[in-house]
Amino acid sequence: MDNIQKPVYGFITEKAPPSHDGYSNIYLHDINRRKSYTEKNRIGICSGPHWKAFPGGFERIVPMLTGIPENSAVIMDELGFLENESPEFCNAVLRIFNGNYNVIAAIKTQDTPFLSVLRSHSRTTIYYLEREKRDEVYKELKKTIVGLFQ
Repeated sequence: MDNIQKPVYGFITEKAPPSHDGYSNIYLHDINRRKSYTEKNRIGICSGPHWKAFPGGFERIVPMLTGIPENSAVIMDELGFLENESPEFCNAVLRIFNGNYNVIAAIKTQDTPFLSVLRSHSRTTIYYLEREKRDEVYKELKKTIVGLFQ
């Protein structure tokens, strides 16, 4: 990533360690800021296979995806099924996908309307990180990323 010569924007998702009750908070962090763990960027909670988005959680993240200069690199790690509950957030992501940006996004494999649109987008190239081919895929991705962001 040291070779990136464009401004970089976007977010990373983090599942915090479980609290005493067994639930983990889920946060979206702006990649250009120090990580914070507040209501402002807490988007949901999970316990095992049970995940739940907080009302308004994704809507509070939308400003992170607005005002990004064209030709910038945008990283979205990750996009999953919880986002389906926020049309405003989905629209902000689609504006980026449809715009003049270089996007790297981790898209979950669940079958939701939002994720299906992203995976079938004309500017989307999908890389599957299968255990046996992971090193090959990483090498290919590194070349692609360096080329896109120069």
